Amino acid sequence: MTSHMMPSFHKVKVALFIFCFSCIGINSYGQWMIDNVGYNPAKSGDYAVVVAVSPNITSVTLRQTVWLSWVNKRLPVFYINNNSFSRHAHIKSVNILSPLIGIESNAFYYCTVLDSVYLPPPGVYDSKYFLQYIGENAFQDCWKLRYINLPVKLNDIRRSAFLDCWSLAKIDIPYTVENIGETAFKNCRSLKSIVLSTSVSNMGQAVFQNCTALETVGFYNKTMLSIKPLTFDNCTSLREVDIAYNTILYIDSAAFRNCSSLPRITLPASIGGRSIGVSAFEGCTALDSVTALMEEPHPFGQDAFKDISPTCVLTVPYGKKAAYIAAGWTEEVFRGGVRELPPPAGIRPVKVNAADAACYDLQGRPVEHPQKGMIYIRQGRKIVCP
Repeated sequence: MTSHMMPSFHKVKVALFIFCFSCIGINSYGQWMIDNVGYNPAKSGDYAVVVAVSPNITSVTLRQTVWLSWVNKRLPVFYINNNSFSRHAHIKSVNILSPLIGIESNAFYYCTVLDSVYLPPPGVYDSKYFLQYIGENAFQDCWKLRYINLPVKLNDIRRSAFLDCWSLAKIDIPYTVENIGETAFKNCRSLKSIVLSTSVSNMGQAVFQNCTALETVGFYNKTMLSIKPLTFDNCTSLREVDIAYNTILYIDSAAFRNCSSLPRITLPASIGGRSIGVSAFEGCTALDSVTALMEEPHPFGQDAFKDISPTCVLTVPYGKKAAYIAAGWTEEVFRGGVRELPPPAGIRPVKVNAADAACYDLQGRPVEHPQKGMIYIRQGRKIVCP
C-alpha cells in the first residue's frame, strides 16, 4: 500500500467506528438514547436512571424498562435524575410508564411550556416499587403546568417542588403524604382547593403563600400538625378552613395574614401554649366569627387579630369567658363581643345562693367561695354558680 493511501484507510476506520458507536445508541455524553431520552445504568447495575432528553422534542414517554446494550441488560427505570429536563424549551407533555421511585431535585426546573405529566398508579407495572418523593425544585417555574397526578404511596413533597406553577388549578395530595416542604406550592395562583389528608405530620413555611385563587382548605390530618409561618399568607380568596380533628398544635406568625375573604375560623382545643402567633390573622378584613375551643387560653401574638372585621364575635367554651379575657382575648380586639358556648349536655344552669348550702368542686372538695360561672356539686346535683 502506498503512503498516500494511508489517510484514506484511517478515515474509513474512523467512520466505521462512529457508525457502530451510533448504532449502539450512545451519545457523546455516554448516555443511551432511546426514544429521545438519555438513560444511564446505576452503579449497582440493577436499574436505569433518566439523565437527559433531546433538545427539540415536545413530548416524551419514559419506558417501563430499557435495554442498555453495553451492559447487556434490560433494566427498570427508577429515577429521573437532577436537571434531566431542566430548562427544556419545547417539552409539553411527559408520559411516565416506569415504576419510578424518585423524581430528583430540579428534574423539570424551568420547563416553561410543560403542560402535563402523567404518572402511573403504584403496582401497575411492579408492585414492589412506587414513587416515594418529589425532589426540591423539581417542577419549579413550570408556569404552564396544568396537570400532574400524584400517585398513592407518595410520601414526601420536598421544598419548592411546585413553586411558581402558575397554571396548576387542581392537585390531589395522596393520603400517604407525610411531609410537604417549605414553599412547595407557593405562588400557585390558579390553585382553588387543597385537602391535607390523614398522614400529613409536617408542613414547612409558606407552603401555600400567595395562592390567590385558593378558596377551600381541609385539614384531615390525624397526626399532630403545626401551621407554620406564612402558610396561607395572602390567600386572598380563601373563604373556608375545615379542621376536622383535634390535631393542630399552633398557628404560627402570619399563617393566615391577608386572607381577606375568610369569614370565620374555629380554633381547635389542641392548640397549646404557643397558641396564635404574631400577625396570624392580621388583615383578615372579613373575619366576623372566631370560635376558640382551648380550655386553657394563652395570650396571642402581637397584631394576631389586627384589622379583622369590626363586628367580629369571639365564642369561647362554657364558663371560660373570664379566663379568655384575662389572657387578652378582650372586646377591644373582638369588638362584636365575647360569648360563651352553651353548657355541656346534662348540665343545667341552676341559680342558687352560694351561701344556702355547701358547694363542692367536681373532685368532691369543699369550696368556700364559689366563683361565678363555674360548675359545682350542691346537694348531689351539678350546678352553675350564678
